[in-house]
Amino acid sequence: ANREFQGMGTTTTALLLRPEGAWVSHVGDSRVYRVRDGWIEQLSYDHSLLWEYARIKHMDPEDVKDIPSNVIHRCLGPEPLVQIDVDGPHSVRPGDVFLLCSDGLSGQVTDAEMGAVVTVLPPAEACQFLIDLANLRGGPDNITALVVRVAPGLEANGVPAPPKRWGMPRPPWWLSTLAVGVFLAAVATAMQVNDWSGGLFVFLLASAAIIAGLAGLGLHYRQERQKQTEEEEEPASAPHIHRRAACRIEQPLLDRLARAVTILKQRAEDSGWAPDWSVYEQHRAKADEFHAAGDLAAAFREYCRAMLPLSRGLSGHRKKEEVFQPIWDKHTENGRRKINPTNFSP
Repeated sequence: ANREFQGMGTTTTALLLRPEGAWVSHVGDSRVYRVRDGWIEQLSYDHSLLWEYARIKHMDPEDVKDIPSNVIHRCLGPEPLVQIDVDGPHSVRPGDVFLLCSDGLSGQVTDAEMGAVVTVLPPAEACQFLIDLANLRGGPDNITALVVRVAPGLEANGVPAPPKRWGMPRPPWWLSTLAVGVFLAAVATAMQVNDWSGGLFVFLLASAAIIAGLAGLGLHYRQERQKQTEEEEEPASAPHIHRRAACRIEQPLLDRLARAVTILKQRAEDSGWAPDWSVYEQHRAKADEFHAAGDLAAAFREYCRAMLPLSRGLSGHRKKEEVFQPIWDKHTENGRRKINPTNFSP
């Protein structure tokens, strides 16, 4: 162990996809989101002083004033034992997107913006764009982002669809055994009527098969009753969703992003950045074309891709500077940052 790090702590967040659904485990204020059908849902609970105060007062954390948002009361490191939140299973459907991120991202980018970005961009591009966007807004903290997209062609909860089987389903063993017993009993009766030898032996086999089948039927009935009783006594409770926000791509959001790209391009030209202008022009032309055609999702995706080379050029430019200056100003109130939910402009 490094003594220089003694007393320091870190947050951690984990996502596990299993056949029954998604399990979330975390400590601290890093977050797990699920994006589905135009909504972004926060599946993890912030272990922060602000969220704890909001819970006690039955308030929305966004409505709490005069409490800093970056003070956490639970983390890994300082104490040998720590309580870890484990929640699930959350349902999983084809097309769902899960976002895991640190507060360096969620503190600078709104839920609605994150949801819109991960909806239209592939996971790798979405991560890069969100990190760049947080840096454009100041990037005062470490930024980590991980995007998981559930591929189409999967059944609910991410379980591959079983192969189709042709023909009749296989009957349970006890039913087959009863059928065999009845058949042997009929054979034994026929042998007895016709005075054939071996009828007694066949009758004994039929009796054994019928007894075994009836025993299996009784066992099956008992198991079904027990399962039904357990389900009635322990009703399954759906895991909690802590926050939910719309993240559909609409015209106002798209217009703000287009304006932000234009302003960032002007800043790049004025400041002498060195972005890949050919990549920018290619995606900007596609974005304007989709925008004019009314394809909002495609236009949003291409505007994001047009912004990427500009933000990459800014990253290279900043490495040459000794003093960090945020490109996009932040507005604070009572020590807390205020973000317009659809603000992509400086």
